[in-house]
Amino acid sequence: MKKVAVLVSIAFIIGIFCVPAFAFDKKETIVKADEAYDKGTMAGYKEAKKLLAPFVGKDEEATWKFSRASYQIGVRTTNKEARKAIFEKSFLAVEKYIDAGSKVVGTNYWYALNAGQYGKLKGIIKSLFLVKPMKKACKIVIAKNAAFEKGAAYTVLGAIEYEVPGGDTDLCISYCKKKLPYEKYDMTANLYLAKAYYEKKEYAKAKGYVETAINNNKNPKTASDKEDVVEAKELLKKVKAKLAK
Repeated sequence: MKKVAVLVSIAFIIGIFCVPAFAFDKKETIVKADEAYDKGTMAGYKEAKKLLAPFVGKDEEATWKFSRASYQIGVRTTNKEARKAIFEKSFLAVEKYIDAGSKVVGTNYWYALNAGQYGKLKGIIKSLFLVKPMKKACKIVIAKNAAFEKGAAYTVLGAIEYEVPGGDTDLCISYCKKKLPYEKYDMTANLYLAKAYYEKKEYAKAKGYVETAINNNKNPKTASDKEDVVEAKELLKKVKAKLAK
């Protein structure tokens, strides 16, 4: 019995010391990952992702920051199938926290952003199941910290209203306009405003927003931004053609 008691005591002591050690290691890793992420380079994002990978699903902060780093890698990946796979893994990483009702801003924002990018590449019809949780996630972000990531949750909601069948074009405009006070020349918000006004046949307004998008984003940093610039230039041609009639 004494031997058993000694073994139990040893196991208990080990357990006491292992938990703080794990917690310290986690905090230290998150700090290192933040430093790598803040470099703003592909190498930095990859380093952050690698550092955080062991904690995915075990710690919420580490998990949403893994999703954040993965997103930055995704938008810089030129192969669309590879990009889609990255976004899928990114939103699935935080999904269990979303399903559990998380109100953490980072968790909800990066879930919505990655799910939206995945849905756009997968196809809207095939991704309709993501719309409701994405909207809910964005509204949580706005309610808790509307300025998070320069108000980008508004843009995600605007994009949903534009892209989803039966969406509300006026709501798209309303949401995207709420983004602009945080980042006046944002490519995505201005492009969606231009597309929405084009759909409403308000071509002069569409021209103003699409020109803003193009003129203030002449050096796109990501593969995704480059594609948006191409789309914006094509839209501008269509707008000018309508105005010329």
